[in-house]
Amino acid sequence: MALFGRRERFQRRAPQTSTARIEGFWQWWQEKGRHLAERSITGDLDPAEFAEGMTRSVQAMGDLVWELAPGTSSAHLLVISPEAAVPKRALARRVLMAAPPADETWAYADARQPAEDPEKIVLRADGAGEVAFAEVRVAARMQGNRFDVVIHHPSFADLAPAS
Repeated sequence: MALFGRRERFQRRAPQTSTARIEGFWQWWQEKGRHLAERSITGDLDPAEFAEGMTRSVQAMGDLVWELAPGTSSAHLLVISPEAAVPKRALARRVLMAAPPADETWAYADARQPAEDPEKIVLRADGAGEVAFAEVRVAARMQGNRFDVVIHHPSFADLAPAS
């Protein structure tokens, strides 16, 4: 009878733990984080200092990443996403669903927003200089039920090999 009388032993504990971590993050965000972010944006706080604390706070919820971006309905947008980690999409969505309501200053998303004009984007990579998206060339061809995609930029030759 122990099998039926001790159901709580077999209940999953991970969702409760992650729920507590998500709630803890949003409590920190409301009490401190958003004000630190705003100070970082205006230059009253070293952005690297803010980024370090923000990264720790986001990572405490799981393997997620964050970024601040201009908002469309609010002044700023906080994006907490799984980046390319498909299995973490559900966690990122749970984080978004627990977010405080958007206001004039902050809105929230669980995916990066599209760039208005991708050709204006310039990435700066250590040792590679600048990669202007306007100079990127993309070729794709269908191979059976797959696409082979080739991306070229003149500065790719300067990039160090992936480790």
